[in-house]
Amino acid sequence: MKKLPCAIAILLSLLSVSCRSVPAQASWRAKGGPLPRGMTVELEPGSAGACLFKIEGDELEGAAIEGQARPDGGAWKLGVEDLKWFGNWTEGWTEAAFSMEGELSLEPDGGAWKLVVLAEPKIEEPTSASMRLYGDYFEGDKALALFRHRWDRIQAVNEALKAKFTDAWFDYSEPRKVTYAWDIFGRTHASFQKSVKAFLFPELYGYPRGSSKGQGKDLVFAESIEWDSAYTKATFPERLWEVRDSGTMLRDFEECVGLWRLDFCWEELWMSRAQSVDLVKLK
Repeated sequence: MKKLPCAIAILLSLLSVSCRSVPAQASWRAKGGPLPRGMTVELEPGSAGACLFKIEGDELEGAAIEGQARPDGGAWKLGVEDLKWFGNWTEGWTEAAFSMEGELSLEPDGGAWKLVVLAEPKIEEPTSASMRLYGDYFEGDKALALFRHRWDRIQAVNEALKAKFTDAWFDYSEPRKVTYAWDIFGRTHASFQKSVKAFLFPELYGYPRGSSKGQGKDLVFAESIEWDSAYTKATFPERLWEVRDSGTMLRDFEECVGLWRLDFCWEELWMSRAQSVDLVKLK
């Protein structure tokens, strides 16, 4: 699998063993990384002397991973417990939480640090959600039910995407303007959003090479779009035919593309990219 250099930054509050005080702060960045992009890890004291941690950053597409940390010699063991995610679009937003399991270790490695995966972090199930869709607001059980159905659909479509894009590692879905020149001359991988949208929605973005547009009798009208049902049946498993031809797949993609990309890249992120760089102290 191709690898793209990843700048994973560590922002670490240096704590006493009991986590009762925070005497200083220091930050780390991947050695040789052009900018401090990527993930950050932050430790802070919690209640009853516990140590809490939070992992955020561009790689997580609006998500924050939280849990408890405990000292382990010169390292920190990070017990993954929850994932919080927020995403917005032009006509609404979604906020959700998931239960998680897994364990990481933040370890000194010579003059650098490593983020080591002891047990791959796994997103289990949504535990809460709130949503605004156009002028409608959803909270509580109603929002959670809507979001669970969306999450199930995203995972199902990603199975089809992974079969199509078997060796793909997609870069950030929204490149930062400050890195414009680097994006053009140094990047070798396309963004997730731009790469998969023609495969998912050729009616809007052009048909992939080797596919052909269906005839009029194969068109299904939904969400103001004529969906090519023949393409749907030739490309996707049967359980996704109605999801695509109803326009639901497009709504999921437009309203939660960050969560979609996070699920697609999750395994590669934790089993390869997050462990492949040295972290050096900046200050």
